[in-house]
Amino acid sequence: MVSSLFPDKVSIYVARIELALGVGLMLGPALGTGLYALGGYVLPNWFFVGLFLIEFIAGIIVLPGKRLSSKKKIKEEEKIKKMGKDPKIELKK
Repeated sequence: MVSSLFPDKVSIYVARIELALGVGLMLGPALGTGLYALGGYVLPNWFFVGLFLIEFIAGIIVLPGKRLSSKKKIKEEEKIKKMGKDPKIELKK
């Protein structure tokens, strides 16, 4: 998915995903343990539900909106090829 959304910067975005995964794997258990000590079984669950809800809303706001559907993109690439041009270069404009 990253390579189709950001073909020019794949390595940068994959590195960011891996960084977020690593930080989450380090901090998640420690944070969950601390919340469990404070509020029992329910507090960590509600905390992470709230966190995921915030992430969901932020994702809707931040992530790119409307994208060309695959069929539309293929048709557009075929038109550009028929004109004798390179679709990768023309679609970036």
